[in-house]
Amino acid sequence: MAIITLSRERGSPGDTIAQKLADKLSYGLVGKAEVERALHEDGFPEDAIQKYDEKSPGFWQRFSRDKQRYLHVLHYAISRFAYEGNCVILGRGSQVLLSQLPSVLNLRVTAPFKARVAAVAQESGKTIEEAEHIVHHNDRERAGFHRFFFNADWTKAELYDLVIDTGYLDAETAVELACTALAALQRPEYVKETDQKLADFFLQTQVLMRLVYIDAVPVQNLKVTAEDGTVHVRGMVHTEADIATAEQSAGKVEGVKTIQSSIYYVPPTSSSR
Repeated sequence: MAIITLSRERGSPGDTIAQKLADKLSYGLVGKAEVERALHEDGFPEDAIQKYDEKSPGFWQRFSRDKQRYLHVLHYAISRFAYEGNCVILGRGSQVLLSQLPSVLNLRVTAPFKARVAAVAQESGKTIEEAEHIVHHNDRERAGFHRFFFNADWTKAELYDLVIDTGYLDAETAVELACTALAALQRPEYVKETDQKLADFFLQTQVLMRLVYIDAVPVQNLKVTAEDGTVHVRGMVHTEADIATAEQSAGKVEGVKTIQSSIYYVPPTSSSR
């Protein structure tokens, strides 16, 4: 079971390389449609999915509850696909979310600016000037998405195990390089650590989704962590009964062995009523 995250610049052959990798390795390709399908299965609204689809949110959107909800569901979707394994995940901050998993290959595909512009102009039928605007705009949007949601600079090489500049390398060569790098990361100790961390991450996101969106337990400042089946839930509630409700909700998730609760009762103030 192995995982590749692939981040690519607009106009680079990143999508082609991703598909060739998936075909060569017989892996699933997790792109926009697959992520959106997972989000829809959890009842996430279409307009919010489009709003934050690797776009930089506007100033007023930063105060929307949709931001936190989107992050919750994105964490769940990425962790679910990664937990199932044998997949190539395109973008969506997956290189940040899975950065601490040693057997995961985090790959970035770039291309010279002129080549990107030419590719966009050809595929879209736009002029070179219009294609330049599209490329610049897309770069800003993706940079804003990663900065706002993950506090990360997606262009930094430190986020990746391998950065491939396709200026002089064709897609087939890029695929071979990626496969070699992936194989080098499949050391037994790396795979064991990754499997455990992924199980913890997926369980953590399942519990959070259960609490917030399925059972709708009103826990403020909710934090959930998981380690080897032990789930730690932190937060505040305004009724003492909600403490037990939250613990019962977390216990419904398959894989939870023990619940450690640090949920505290805080009497409601006039402003919170």
